[in-house]
Amino acid sequence: MAAAAVVETMDCAASVTSCGSEDLAEELKKKGNSSFQQQDYRSAIDFYSQALCHNPRCAAYYGNRSAAYMMLEDYSRALDDSITSIKLEESFTKGYLRAAKCHLMLGNPSLSLDFYEKVLNVEPKNQQAIEEMQVSSNVKNHLAKAIFDSQRGEYRDAVFRLDQCLRAAPYCILFRVMKAEALVMCSRCEEAHDLCKLVLCIWCIEVLRVDAHNVDAIYVKALCFYYQDIPDKATQFFQEVLRVDPDHVKSRNAIKRSKLLLAKKEQGNTLFKLGNNQAAYDMYSEALSIDPKNNSTNAKLLCNRALVGSKLGKVDQAIEDCTKALEMDPKYIRALQRRATLYQSVDKHDEAVRDLEQVFKLEHTRENQEVLQEAKQTLKLSKRKDYYKLLEVDKSASQDEIKRGYRKAAMKHHPDRHVDAEPEVREKEEQIFKQVSEAYSVLSDPKKKSRYDNGYDLEETGGMDMDPTILFSNLFGGMGENMAGLAVYVAEDKALQALTKAVTKQVQLAFKALVEYDADGVSDCPHPSYALSFKKNHYLHMKQKYNDDWWIGRVVGECETIGFLPSELKLKALVSNGEAVYQAAPIMRPIVFMGPSNKKSELTKLLQSGLINFMKERFAGRLNIVQPLMSIYSMSSKQSRDLALDVREAGASLKLVFMNCDASFPTDLDQAAFHPLIIYIQISRRKVLERLLKESSLRRREAELSDAYRLYDHMQHTPCPYSLIITDSNLDDATQNLELFLESYWASTRSVPEPATMLQDLRTSETIV
Repeated sequence: MAAAAVVETMDCAASVTSCGSEDLAEELKKKGNSSFQQQDYRSAIDFYSQALCHNPRCAAYYGNRSAAYMMLEDYSRALDDSITSIKLEESFTKGYLRAAKCHLMLGNPSLSLDFYEKVLNVEPKNQQAIEEMQVSSNVKNHLAKAIFDSQRGEYRDAVFRLDQCLRAAPYCILFRVMKAEALVMCSRCEEAHDLCKLVLCIWCIEVLRVDAHNVDAIYVKALCFYYQDIPDKATQFFQEVLRVDPDHVKSRNAIKRSKLLLAKKEQGNTLFKLGNNQAAYDMYSEALSIDPKNNSTNAKLLCNRALVGSKLGKVDQAIEDCTKALEMDPKYIRALQRRATLYQSVDKHDEAVRDLEQVFKLEHTRENQEVLQEAKQTLKLSKRKDYYKLLEVDKSASQDEIKRGYRKAAMKHHPDRHVDAEPEVREKEEQIFKQVSEAYSVLSDPKKKSRYDNGYDLEETGGMDMDPTILFSNLFGGMGENMAGLAVYVAEDKALQALTKAVTKQVQLAFKALVEYDADGVSDCPHPSYALSFKKNHYLHMKQKYNDDWWIGRVVGECETIGFLPSELKLKALVSNGEAVYQAAPIMRPIVFMGPSNKKSELTKLLQSGLINFMKERFAGRLNIVQPLMSIYSMSSKQSRDLALDVREAGASLKLVFMNCDASFPTDLDQAAFHPLIIYIQISRRKVLERLLKESSLRRREAELSDAYRLYDHMQHTPCPYSLIITDSNLDDATQNLELFLESYWASTRSVPEPATMLQDLRTSETIV
């Protein structure tokens, strides 16, 4: 509906106390209409309110003010004015239409339908009422089905129904809270997507900004923390609900359940630490019965019970507990690691390797890679014939014990003892007898026994095939007999020493990868175990040139280790399409603020200065600021290149770099030269912008609003990889988001501990959570 069409132009039917007051009221109404047409709704409301002071019996004035309130999404006040206008003039059709619209936006489709029916009783062919009545009818049906679905536990269907409601009433707090609660419940289901929790948090924050005391919204936010296993936060918000509404039954029950669950879990942990494994097992089992739908907490309880169960000899049950935990949280790394350890304890090495491969995919660290390689070696060894088991002796058995074991086994399985047996049994015993003889031929020969114990594959004829991966992992097992292996070992040892020394060296160069590179299967790397893969658009830090084909460096990212990266010539040869593979980049990408309006805007200067001051204080000693001497827009190509060099020098020591330039749009910066981390301060809601402008007492409010929306529209339609979009209108929230982002980027540019350090054996870990 056009703004001008909403404003009433009818004359007031009601009389006023004096002709002068009536004329003055009419003049004020005209000023309000003018402000309304200029979309200055707050001024319009002020004029309509003054008109009502002079003529409080005019329904049109209330109707006009109701329309202005609706444009500001203040449907409660709009509804009050609509009802008043109807009371003053029962035939005021627009009052009924507005009241119906307001009821729908406030989540009352039934009352909305009542008002549309009143309009149609008077004007049966009123097209607006007919169309909007159908919308309210649809919302009523969807809402009823959503409530029914929630009661049946069909929360995904409820989310769908509430989405339909929100299409018609996008600002309805009731519908938002109902959807948020349904999303919480969905997050406990197998098929729920991880994004549910993120969307849930966004919904709750939006609702709380509108109504800080909406207990249902606070309750849903508490539920979110509860089902994410953050009990302290959950309890805090549950208690906040009860402070506002002591009779809120859901919160009272939830806080009891949360406290009981936490207490049982802590009791189980304490009993385990005291060595009372059976009592700990029982306590975890009791905790698991409290809330079967709390997947996040229950996954940890199951993983803890699996550890305790393994110590009680309940290995099968422990494996089942880990499996259940992974059904609740498929990315639960500790459950995968624990199940792999349990699988290895019962010689299920294939399953153990599968779990550890999944761990390595989820957490690509050197530590996990070492554990996976060792598990694969164990798997390979497990597929060999167990000569000690065939002779029924220990691996530490002496030659006399091996001889006695052979005699006993040979007598037991000798073919002459099974002449009268079934053909299948006879054939089986003959095969075992041959294997017993083979075992004795190897274990009775000290040289063959040594090779067998060191992991070499021995042929049945008495020869052997060396497994290079086992040979190299053992390093010194028979190395003198294999000169080729020795040469490889020496080369890899040299490469490993170079890696260790390079950890403390400064970054010399930085590149942006223009192609993807997969290091799996690379054989010509100085040390294949430390060949690094990267994706297209990843950034790389080069520390030292190793040879013409390889550099020592790392991929920029948290938990990324140092390793070998292909040189530009090497990578071009592998890609073989003639295109560029690397693009030079600053070692530390410069941080650039944009928005909420253009750089000359007073609002932009105000908000950005607050964030800049925060950065200076929070990252003191870790931040360099580059201040261009002139505008970006007036720089020559040479001056732009000089600025890029200044940025690179500022980040050479791995400090954060902030470039305080006057660029308003991403296209204003040479992306190829600066590779900026663009942080866009986005305020898309008009009410928030107006509030900030009012609180800041800035001039040119309408111009500021117009500039902000022009930039917002440009950002929406211009593709640009923003590094961070800050949507918070609260400075504390904005600085918190900024701090988290910069700390993450700071950590991503730092190497994790160097190669050859002592690695923790994850298979023996007995940590409870």
